Amino acid sequence: MAATEAEVQDQWGKIAIMLEEARLFGISNSNNWVGMQDELEQAYEGKFVSDRAAWAADQRSALAAILESGGVGFQSVLNDYMVALDEPELRDDPEAQLTRLYDDFVTNSKAVTSRGFSFGTPGAFSAGDIQVVRVTADEEGYDIEAAHPETKTVNCVRDGNMEGAEACREVFEIRGQNPSIDLLDGTKSGVVTEAQAQCADDSLLENAGFRGFSGTAASPTGLDGWTSSAGDTSTQYILDSTTTFRRLPSDGATGTVYSLRVKVSTNLTQKLSVNGIKVDRFTPYFLAVIWKRDTGSGSGSMVIRMGGTNSGTITVSAQTGWVVSLVPTTFGQNNWPKAWSEEDADIAIEVTLSSGYINIAEVIFVPMTQVDWTWWAIVPKATSSFTFPVVGNNSTSRTRSPRTRSFSAGSRTPIRGGICRTGPGQP
Repeated sequence: MAATEAEVQDQWGKIAIMLEEARLFGISNSNNWVGMQDELEQAYEGKFVSDRAAWAADQRSALAAILESGGVGFQSVLNDYMVALDEPELRDDPEAQLTRLYDDFVTNSKAVTSRGFSFGTPGAFSAGDIQVVRVTADEEGYDIEAAHPETKTVNCVRDGNMEGAEACREVFEIRGQNPSIDLLDGTKSGVVTEAQAQCADDSLLENAGFRGFSGTAASPTGLDGWTSSAGDTSTQYILDSTTTFRRLPSDGATGTVYSLRVKVSTNLTQKLSVNGIKVDRFTPYFLAVIWKRDTGSGSGSMVIRMGGTNSGTITVSAQTGWVVSLVPTTFGQNNWPKAWSEEDADIAIEVTLSSGYINIAEVIFVPMTQVDWTWWAIVPKATSSFTFPVVGNNSTSRTRSPRTRSFSAGSRTPIRGGICRTGPGQP
């Protein structure tokens, strides 16, 4: 006889409580196995200590095996859940089952008890004008909770002077804490991965650093890849080689470095379709526009758009130095293509000037890098004069700690990463 959805949910909750109680006994209770094992090890005296140590290790392994076997119990529940949802053909396919279950919960506003996370703010680097940005929510706006609650550090391991890296594309190591020996303490990822700093040369857009143009720098007749609503003459803009942000890898050692001096109100746009840009549904993206107003005493406003997501109105009046404007302004749900993709989507920089001019140096539109199931990127930060990072530039560590790990039957909060979908092959 097939179980109802409510009956399946009840059994799922009971299995979760059983596993959670084992975990609490293992590491969280005031008298827990791991803590008592540690006390025993510190007290070892005698001729047969090795026997006791082997016994304790065996018993810990047996306790950890209870948690490690949880997937068997949950898989059987998932199989019955698919029957209740009239999807029996998905039997023993956990990826497809969790995707189906996630969609059902979102569509029908269902919920489970949350494994809540508090995500710390990425810290500042010790040197170099760069910053870490992260996406910690999925395309429905729910926290990605499949990550580990730990401290991670970011360290520049190859700079522009070294093999395997270039200036503007420095390589950073992202390192979590040493991995836990078993699931009794599953809070440490052991992740060690690398991420490259981003610049205009990495942008999916054509001519993201404004090096390509027709005519001359002082009398241009067009910008490769870009459309200017006000026109394409020196009345609207010029290519400025005096006020510049940084030399890109594509500039080489001797190429001229430019920024775009925008002199009148105009809307600079680039459609993704024109350049055949295709984005990945299951990867978040962001837009970073690097610009400066104080050299030209620009005054007015600006709106930066990434498809259907925008910066809101940026008042151009008092900024000094190079500004890095990010879209979306708050990273999360709106970074995902589902939130910002629209018919014939484009990237747009809508400039409204009442006086003066502004300089735009780079328009970085890129996907993010997955690290421990959340998504990271390393980009420039606001500065008066850009300083390149070098080996040894570290960020301060960031912590992510769970708010709750409750599995109480009947308690329901908005669905979280216990059932999440951030892409094929992801939990």
